[in-house]
Amino acid sequence: MLWRFANGADGAPVMPRDYVAPVKSVGHGTTCLCDLETDYEVWLVLYELAQAGFALFRERYHWHKPVRALTIRGINPGSEAAPLQTDMFNDYLRHEKRKKADDAVDEIRNRLGNRAVFAASLMGNPNMALDRCETVPMPNPMYR
Repeated sequence: MLWRFANGADGAPVMPRDYVAPVKSVGHGTTCLCDLETDYEVWLVLYELAQAGFALFRERYHWHKPVRALTIRGINPGSEAAPLQTDMFNDYLRHEKRKKADDAVDEIRNRLGNRAVFAASLMGNPNMALDRCETVPMPNPMYR
């Protein structure tokens, strides 16, 4: 596949200059500085990435080998403008307060960097890399 791509034989159609590929998934991940060998080490990293990730990790991984890289990915994300379906058991006001708090934290991180706001339990975590490398986009829309 790499040879075909390098030699222009990938068969992908030429896209217009202003073409933007649709978002099919969103993800957030990191490669740690050393192998993670305990649930607690993995929990610290996934707590930084997304809270629900640790439950999925415990459900799916059974410690055959140490872990180095972790990524959380959501597939087919909905629009933020889409209406939210509520029921009588959900606390809509609590959801709105949480969303406003998350938006405020995102705003601070966008202006001051990812390490401007983080959980106190993550202070001094020696396994996490402090710098966030940018993903290098591939030139073909198939790889985006």
